[in-house]
Parts: sequence; C-alpha cells; structure tokens
Amino acid sequence: MGGGLQVKLKERLNGKRFLVVHDDVWNDNYPEWDDLRNVFVQGNIGSKIIVTTRKESIDLMMGSKAINVGTLSDEVSRDLFKRHSQDNRDPKEHPKLEEIGKQIADKCKGLPLALKALADILRCKSELDE
Repeated sequence: MGGGLQVKLKERLNGKRFLVVHDDVWNDNYPEWDDLRNVFVQGNIGSKIIVTTRKESIDLMMGSKAINVGTLSDEVSRDLFKRHSQDNRDPKEHPKLEEIGKQIADKCKGLPLALKALADILRCKSELDE
C-alpha cells in the first residue's frame, strides 16, 4: 500500500469505529499485511477487521481465531442455485430445468461460490440443451 494512501486512511480512521472486510484474500506477504495492520490501530475500541481466505497461511499470519465456514446443506444449495439461475424465468417454461438444477447443485457439494458461478452461467443460456 502506498505511503500517501496509508497516511490518508490513518487520518480518516483516527478516533472512529469501523468495520473493514477483506474478502477472498490470497496475499500472504507478512510485511505488507503488517504495514496495512498499522493503519488500522488508529480506530476506536470496537473496530473490527474481517478477513476471508481459503489459504491457511493467511489464517496463521493474522494471529487471531479462525472461524471455519462449512458447506451449505443440500436444500440451501438447491435454493441458492435456483434463485440465481432462474432470474425471473417462469419455471413452468422449462420443467426439466429444476431437475438439472438439482443435479448441478449437488455436484457443487455445498460450495456457495461454485453454486453462484454456475447458476450465473446457466441463467445466460436460452436453450435447454446448451
């Protein structure tokens, strides 16, 4: 992070309570994280930083308690897939889509990112055989 940006961020956060979310982090360069962490020490009590990652090295580097998020149940997976893939389509228009959607959702094994990505692809398809 550039020095000028760090200074501006420190000034903005000084004395304020904040919530910062770093989502899907892959950078496990400790010196860079340490520089970034120093920016956030200016916040008031109650300020929080949430980091989501799939890399255990980042989890260990953060030095705080990790919360492992499990996978979604079959029912929730199917519902998520259905909501993202249909996009205002009439389900009666393609009755086979529901069964295909269930099969795809089951293959995603409860992983929300996979479910949403595949649902977005399916939503763009106009023909059943695509």
